Amino acid sequence: MSVSPASSVLVAFVGFVVGTVGLVVGTRLVHDREAGVLGAAGMSIVGAVVWGVANVWFGWIPSLGFALTLLVWVGLLHWRYPVGWGAAVGIGVVTWAVAGLVVYLLSQAHVVAPDVFAVSGG
Repeated sequence: MSVSPASSVLVAFVGFVVGTVGLVVGTRLVHDREAGVLGAAGMSIVGAVVWGVANVWFGWIPSLGFALTLLVWVGLLHWRYPVGWGAAVGIGVVTWAVAGLVVYLLSQAHVVAPDVFAVSGG
């Protein structure tokens, strides 16, 4: 079964929106109540690219690859937002939890398939 370019674009767009929503909620809960949507949208794009590059570099390493890729992504959150490593992990956890919940709700409504969550975060 082949995937059409249009469906790939739709999956990428939904992933981008879900990642942005997750980052907005994560940064507002953990770091700054005034975190903006535009900043989160930009971070969602940058985070996806950084995740992809780190996954190419480290993803091939059994068991350790995912952990290193995740560490790079959390490092990006630590760099982008003036927070400590613990808060960066907190932003990441909230971001993934919110994104997972949104994807679950969308999949239950038959709007998207659960595999749209293959996006970082972001």
